Amino acid sequence: MPIAPIAQTLSDSTGRYSTFDDQFADPETHLNALMQQNDHIEAMPIEKKMVHVIDREGDSVAHYREFEQKGYQWLIRGKESNTVEYLGQTLKLKDVTDQVATHEIKCIEYKGQKVMLHVGEADIRITRSAKPKQRNTEGKRVAPQVGEPVDVRLVVAQVKDATGKVLSRWSLLSNVAKEISCTELSNWYYWRWSIESYFKLLKQAGHDVESWLQTTPQAILRKLLVASMACVLTWRIQRCNDEQTTRVRAVLTRLSGRQQKRGKRESAPSILAGLSILLNTLKLLESYSVDELKEMAKIALGYPHEDV
Repeated sequence: MPIAPIAQTLSDSTGRYSTFDDQFADPETHLNALMQQNDHIEAMPIEKKMVHVIDREGDSVAHYREFEQKGYQWLIRGKESNTVEYLGQTLKLKDVTDQVATHEIKCIEYKGQKVMLHVGEADIRITRSAKPKQRNTEGKRVAPQVGEPVDVRLVVAQVKDATGKVLSRWSLLSNVAKEISCTELSNWYYWRWSIESYFKLLKQAGHDVESWLQTTPQAILRKLLVASMACVLTWRIQRCNDEQTTRVRAVLTRLSGRQQKRGKRESAPSILAGLSILLNTLKLLESYSVDELKEMAKIALGYPHEDV
């Protein structure tokens, strides 16, 4: 079951606004800002060991070293063009991934078809210098920074069709202890993709964030928080399996008017749309009786008056 976003940050050309800091912050690179947010999350009384799961943008050796210094655990999709050390050689991550043997794990659904997931792993080391995309006070690029090597687990996850053809591949880097299997790590990264459904709800299938009329970062951030709560509520309704919620899903989908795939669970966009209509209808019933609404429907659906 997804939980609400623990923290949210919004940036514009002048700086950053965040839910974990009342103060306006100066502009910062995305990864540096993300690290500050991670510091805040790690300090929260969550009572669980956290693993920070990040897409390829997080493949930064400077931030790996910072993660290590702070004792944070992470799982990050690697950029296959970056270099790593493997069996005493310095190679592109892609070339190492090509050498890692994988084994069949389970059947999964990928882009509407049944495929097999294959997973394997190897130990690698990252020794390259960090190359900050920053400039010093004189406006010059900061020089590459040499640092301590970082020992990493390389987890290779491949999706293959019935003929053995590789349809997709992920090179995942992690410092999580080996008591957690490579299969489990690949599942964690797979779960990260549920975030994409959140962005879909925000951007196009539900809240249409790009059409919002707010003009200040503060106003947009406030609306984002409300939209996030709506997304979480939608996910809860979508995933709950009790009889009452199943009936609610069916009604909301019917209200939405959106066609669903046969045999598939009701989609999050249809549930969100139906929920919006239901809540608006209940609000309407506070102002008009059922008989009044029926009369309005009769007028709306009737033929035009002769004198019009």
